[in-house]
Amino acid sequence: MAAARSRISRSRSPGGFATQAGTDDEGKPIVVADPMAAKFAAIAAAAGGNAAQIADGFLDLVEVFGADLSANATFRRAVSRDVGGLLRDGVRRTLAVHIAQPRS
Repeated sequence: MAAARSRISRSRSPGGFATQAGTDDEGKPIVVADPMAAKFAAIAAAAGGNAAQIADGFLDLVEVFGADLSANATFRRAVSRDVGGLLRDGVRRTLAVHIAQPRS
């Protein structure tokens, strides 16, 4: 989460949520090697494709994001926006948008 904290402090997107729902852009399963994978998948499934609910569910995992990022409104907005982009536009388009952003 240090990278996410650094990116937020520089007004950048936190990134890193592309695979946590457990499926790719075509809906095919992705094997996620993460001890929290089942919890992330359950959150995504319960949200029924609602990006804001997925982001909120992920960010409520203080054991992952820490109290500081979980409570950071800027971080929460960025994650919600990025999850929405992933669901709406897919990984390739969302990644292209991030790559095109000017670096600071």
